[in-house]
Amino acid sequence: MAWNNRRRDRGAELYDLYMAHRFERDPAKARGVFQAINRLASDFRREDRERRAGRRSWRRMDVVLEERPHLKAARYMTGKGQ
Repeated sequence: MAWNNRRRDRGAELYDLYMAHRFERDPAKARGVFQAINRLASDFRREDRERRAGRRSWRRMDVVLEERPHLKAARYMTGKGQ
């Protein structure tokens, strides 16, 4: 449960920053949001090393991509009729 709670809590911060990076590009770029995303990930990894004996706190990318094959599609439709 602690593992999933950690992912949930960390994910909320990354989600907010990434959505700003993706959909509010100019202000996000001006504020250095992508750099903040990378630093946040580095902070999370450092916490893993210190508190979890270096064990990862994320799932393997292959597992995630297998669950959502549409993410690898050459063409991605984002809404009805698009």
